[in-house]
Amino acid sequence: MTDFAKETALEAGAELVGFTSHGDEQVVVLGYPGNGCIDLADLDKKAGMVARRFEELGFESRVISSRNGGGASLRMLAEDAGLGFVGRSGLLITSEYGPRVRLSAVATSAPLATDKNHSVADGCRGCGICEDACPSKAITHRSVEMCRAHVDSQADGRCTICVDVCPYPR
Repeated sequence: MTDFAKETALEAGAELVGFTSHGDEQVVVLGYPGNGCIDLADLDKKAGMVARRFEELGFESRVISSRNGGGASLRMLAEDAGLGFVGRSGLLITSEYGPRVRLSAVATSAPLATDKNHSVADGCRGCGICEDACPSKAITHRSVEMCRAHVDSQADGRCTICVDVCPYPR
């Protein structure tokens, strides 16, 4: 079933796929390379394609929204699934794309084996480049609110400095 899930996720456009559990459900985590110009609703649609394939086989399935996680942290699920680690910046960092990845997920009753083959074992190792570059010092203070306030103050409503300076996967 795990191979079926991986093939289905790749067919839906994911480039990274991992498996973990969350409560009583198994979770397929899908990763897509990109810096933030990816339509999150589109990622939910792709996850919906995977969920429908499980449902066709008789398993209960639901999309864990890319927009709000539905009560689950997609970054933490992705870390648990072995796709990477949550770095100092609070972003998932993968060996393939660094912090330049977007996530979606599907929770299912299908029996899946967990997978930790993609893990970046060493983490940030005290790097701190993103922390030093953060104009709002949100990373230093571990403050999502400070980050959001800074992003909201930008004319284009974006800030990708922590992503831009991260040395992974370079």
